Amino acid sequence: MPPRAATVLYDRRGSSFSRLAPDGVDWEFVHGARVLHLTGITPALGEGPAAVVGRALQEARGSGQWVSFDLNYRGKLWSAERARDTLLPLLPMLPAC
Repeated sequence: MPPRAATVLYDRRGSSFSRLAPDGVDWEFVHGARVLHLTGITPALGEGPAAVVGRALQEARGSGQWVSFDLNYRGKLWSAERARDTLLPLLPMLPAC
């Protein structure tokens, strides 16, 4: 018998992380990092987390940090159109390599 297909459940709606906003982040901790890693899953969780990603990019750019950004598109979390509209404005904020 072949293996069953995998089923993925995203149970993030209403989580504490989905309610995160820029004023809930200790940016000094971010400034102390050598590399900032961000993922496209975070802005998919809502306006607050999307604002956190934008602010994180601004903070990293201001301090000259390396940034790793994995778009990591998950169609179960948001539409391709919403992902595009949210992520495209963030791309110019990525530091040049």
